[in-house]
Amino acid sequence: MAPAGLLSKKDDAPVPLRAVKVEATVSGYAAHVECSLEYENVETQPIEAIFTFPVDSSSAVVDFTATMDGRKIKGKVQDKQQARETYDDAMASGRSAFLMESERQDIFTVSVGNLPPNKNVTVTLSMVMELPTEHDGSVKFNLPSVLTPRYSGPGEQNPTENVTYLPASAIPYIFNFVMKIRAEVEKVESSTHKLQTGSSVDDEGFQVMVVTLAEEHRFDKDLVLTISPCDRHKPHAVVERGSTSEVKPPFLTNPAVSLNYFPDFSMAEAVSELIFVIDRSGSMSRTIKAAKDTLMLFLKSIPDGCYFNIVGFGSSYEFLFPDSVPYNQINLDEASQHTEGIQANMGDTILLQPLQKIFSMPAREGLPKQVFVFTDGAVSNTSAVISEVKKSTHLARCFAVGIGSGASTELVKGIANSGRGSSEFIQTGERMQPKVFVCFVVGGVV
Repeated sequence: MAPAGLLSKKDDAPVPLRAVKVEATVSGYAAHVECSLEYENVETQPIEAIFTFPVDSSSAVVDFTATMDGRKIKGKVQDKQQARETYDDAMASGRSAFLMESERQDIFTVSVGNLPPNKNVTVTLSMVMELPTEHDGSVKFNLPSVLTPRYSGPGEQNPTENVTYLPASAIPYIFNFVMKIRAEVEKVESSTHKLQTGSSVDDEGFQVMVVTLAEEHRFDKDLVLTISPCDRHKPHAVVERGSTSEVKPPFLTNPAVSLNYFPDFSMAEAVSELIFVIDRSGSMSRTIKAAKDTLMLFLKSIPDGCYFNIVGFGSSYEFLFPDSVPYNQINLDEASQHTEGIQANMGDTILLQPLQKIFSMPAREGLPKQVFVFTDGAVSNTSAVISEVKKSTHLARCFAVGIGSGASTELVKGIANSGRGSSEFIQTGERMQPKVFVCFVVGGVV
């Protein structure tokens, strides 16, 4: 795991991050988020520093600016190698420079180059994101606060070897958060923070709900909000006016319309073969209890007539039963006892091989195979895992549950999307029952 914090690239000395300001605007099932990070160089010499932040795989960074001494520097999209050369040239000539790049699909780093002594710089990132829907039609907004350790298999390159980690206990900066919701809202709740709400009129004259934090953000957990709209099953459209700027590409001058609809339907119960694949690698040490509780809830929700099995994986993998067994009280008792004893003691996070084994095992006649993966981290060969899932869709459907704030959205959503299933993320303090229900409903199990 790489060193923690905002660090000087030269000697790993910590660099103060003085303030964070987040402004989010929610429209339908989408959000625009602007995040400003203010740094200060307290050294007597210019420095180069690196800061890392996670970006959900369903999000896109759309703007990047830096402000220093009243001068605004606007980011420009370039080929990765060309951007690195531009940054290095600016560094060599003594000019201030900023480089944002993606280490992987859901992790970005910002390099701050030639920050003058005793000067502040504010880096502003703008992102758009699709908000996930819950089983009741509400939408969830999640703002990560930290990254957790991630493991690779023997001989594999660490997927985050150039990534710095920011521990919650080492954050002295100010945090401001405000969200504006452009919709008729029944309620806004948070399982992680106390909120306060009000109302205002936006720039276009529309009434909006304004949400802020009613308590200090301690950076020891993600900021999670659940927004429950009125008439959630009623279709509604969101219109985005085209840009009037002459410097924008022509396609951005056209208006865009998003139709939002959450259907109300039920599915018939169907018996299945259910394979639960639980991450037991070292990275699960802080989240293994939540994973075990989630697995236990799945086990106790299986309908009669189904078959099931449990697979633990890390550097190796092991099956609870040699083959899937009928769901009855005797087998449930054995599975429950096994689950209680599960520990995060199986080393690295190697998921590809157990999935290949599951897909190669013959299916039970008349029982569709459904695979449920529980993990809190990432793997170094995400593309290979997702490719294996995609080419095996005729053998099984795959679902994925991310446990805790560090679960890789690229991996969890990639498995679900490629496997014709669904993905869920369980944060600290959230109710697990709705997540289990959604997975089983999508799978036609209940």
